[in-house]
Amino acid sequence: EPPNCLPPTDYRRGKNYCWYILENSLGTEVHSGMLIRSNTSGWGWYVTLEHLASVADSLPTDVGVWAEGRTLITTTLPSGIILDLDFSVPQIGKWGGVVVGNEKQIEFKIELSTSVNIPYMGTLSGKGVDTAIASVHMKGGRHGLFAAVTAISEVNDLFSEIVFYADVWSMDLKRWNYDCYIEVLISGSKD
Repeated sequence: EPPNCLPPTDYRRGKNYCWYILENSLGTEVHSGMLIRSNTSGWGWYVTLEHLASVADSLPTDVGVWAEGRTLITTTLPSGIILDLDFSVPQIGKWGGVVVGNEKQIEFKIELSTSVNIPYMGTLSGKGVDTAIASVHMKGGRHGLFAAVTAISEVNDLFSEIVFYADVWSMDLKRWNYDCYIEVLISGSKD
């Protein structure tokens, strides 16, 4: 979604995302991911978050991940507040997860920088670094790639907390769910 969104191009029928599922002809490898594209003109880059699973007898045997990129997102909130986000993922391409209980997992770094411009009050700049996880459940359960990172900033009486979430998940490695959203908390007072 949207149709024919791979390979990445500048034209995606007005959408700044792409969700996809790829499977080899033997059914032994499943890739599901999302591309998150900038909505800022003049910036053609995007973030790729791709979950990989090795499959045997309808159950996963291992996990992999392909992730990289940088995306800039700008939005105008009520009262003329302008929010700029810079979400980035250092490149990782890896097969072979670490066993954690009934799962195999791969962890990787994600980063978020934010700027919140509040008219007549000031600008807040925040940065957050966190760990995303790609995982498969070896005995049947939730498989997926989950990324969440928070950037917090506080200057005098102004405060912002911005959280960027991205989640690619499945219970059966056939039907996939894609969630990507931003939570925004801004508070402040002016004398």
